Amino acid sequence: MSMIKKFLLLFFITLTLFLNACVKITQNEDFLKNTIEKSDESSLTEFQKLMLEDYEYMWEILRENYPLWGVIRRRGIDADKVYEFYRKQINTIENEIDFFNILNNTINSFYKIGHLNLLDYKFYK
Repeated sequence: MSMIKKFLLLFFITLTLFLNACVKITQNEDFLKNTIEKSDESSLTEFQKLMLEDYEYMWEILRENYPLWGVIRRRGIDADKVYEFYRKQINTIENEIDFFNILNNTINSFYKIGHLNLLDYKFYK
C-alpha cells in the first residue's frame, strides 16, 4: 500500500472513532423536572438547598458538554440511576465535606471514563 493510502485509511479510522465518541445524546428537556421524583424540598436547610442547586447545575453541565455518554451506556452504567441515588443523599449532608464526597462519589461512578474526575478543593488554594 502506498504511503498516501495508509495515511488516508488511518485518518478515516481516527475520524470515525472520534465522531462516534462525540455523538450528542438526545434528551428530554424536562428530564430534571419530570422524570425524577423530587424529595420534599421544604424540609431542607438553606445550605442543603444551595448544595442541591449546585448538584443540579453540575448535572446540567455534564449532560450538555460531556461527550462520552455513549461509552458510559455501553459500559452498562445508568447515569439516571447515579443521578437519583446521589441526589437523595443531599438531604442528609451537613457540611461542605459531605457535599464534596457526594460529588466525588457521583463522578467516580463513571470510572473516570474520558478522564472525568473531580478536583479536590485543596488544588485551588
